[in-house]
Amino acid sequence: MPRPYRIRKRLGDHIRRWHNYARQHFSESRIYGGGDGDPFWGSTLIRNRHAIYKKVDHHDEDAVAALDMGLCFGLVRADIQAQLGTQSLWEVGHKALTDIPILSSVYAEILRLYTNIYVMVSSSQDDVTLGRWRLPKNAIGLLNSSASHHDSQFWNTANGAHPVGDFWAGRLLINPQDSSSGPINPAIRETQNHWIPRPPKYGGDKLSFYTDHAPQG
Repeated sequence: MPRPYRIRKRLGDHIRRWHNYARQHFSESRIYGGGDGDPFWGSTLIRNRHAIYKKVDHHDEDAVAALDMGLCFGLVRADIQAQLGTQSLWEVGHKALTDIPILSSVYAEILRLYTNIYVMVSSSQDDVTLGRWRLPKNAIGLLNSSASHHDSQFWNTANGAHPVGDFWAGRLLINPQDSSSGPINPAIRETQNHWIPRPPKYGGDKLSFYTDHAPQG
C-alpha cells in the first residue's frame, strides 16, 4: 500500500476510535453551560452531523470517518489556499506553512497537550526559593513543563468550553477584534506573572505561542 494511503488509513482508524469513544461516553448532561461544547463530540456542529448520519442509508463507520476526516481538512483549507494560492504543498517550504496561523496553532496545541520536557535551571549567584523548596547556589534543578502546559488558571479555556486537558485548535490564535481570544486566560492576563519555557513564536503577529505577560510599572 502506498505511504499516503497508509497515512489516510491510520487517520481513519483514529477517527473511528474517537467516534466509538464519544458514542459510549456522551450524554446531554455533559454539554457545557453555553450549550455548544462538550468533552466528547466537541461541538453542536459535530453532534448534529452524527445525528444526521444515523438516518442516512449506507453510511457505515468507515464512511462517517471519511466524512469527518474531510471536515478536519476543510477547516483549515481556506487559510491554506489564501496563503499558498495555486501552489501545491510540494512547491512550498515549511516556512510558508508555519506562516499560516491555524496550522501553527494546531501544531503548538499538540505540543502543549501531548509533549512534556524537562528544563534545567541553576543559580550561580545565590540560593533560590522555589515555593516551599530551596535551590542552593550552583545546584541544578529540573522543571517539568507538564504543570505549566496544563495550568488551568493560565490557559484560555473560553470560559470552560475548552478545558486544558482537551485539544482546541484555536487556543493560541489572537483575534484583534476579540479581547477574550489568545492563549492566556483573560481573567489573569493583566494581573499575574507566569513563567513558561518559551520556544520561538509561530505564525507571525496573528499567533502567540506560550506567551507570558508581565504587568507594567
